[in-house]
Amino acid sequence: MDRILFYINGCPHCKEYMKFIETKINAKLHLMKRFRLINCDNHYDLGITEPLVEKYSRIKLPDGNPILDGSFPVLVFERTILRGSQDSEVLESFIQTLVQNELIIPEP
Repeated sequence: MDRILFYINGCPHCKEYMKFIETKINAKLHLMKRFRLINCDNHYDLGITEPLVEKYSRIKLPDGNPILDGSFPVLVFERTILRGSQDSEVLESFIQTLVQNELIIPEP
């Protein structure tokens, strides 16, 4: 099960995604269902690879572009992908809809 947030440091959208996932989602999910947060700085700047970064760099979207193409953040939830700079309302709605039945501490 792939639940991953690919991010880079210094990106304001990545920071917003990370904060929301860490405080509002991962804190309420069972350990095995939490999102992994993967920093892609080293991969793109230094050529250091991480197996999941390599995997998602090779997977293509329907438009032929790779999932990881240098624009961040990229959120992967199993087979659903959210890329780019969606605002916090879009992010929160998207993720909460996907995990609503798995939350240990349900939303009020």
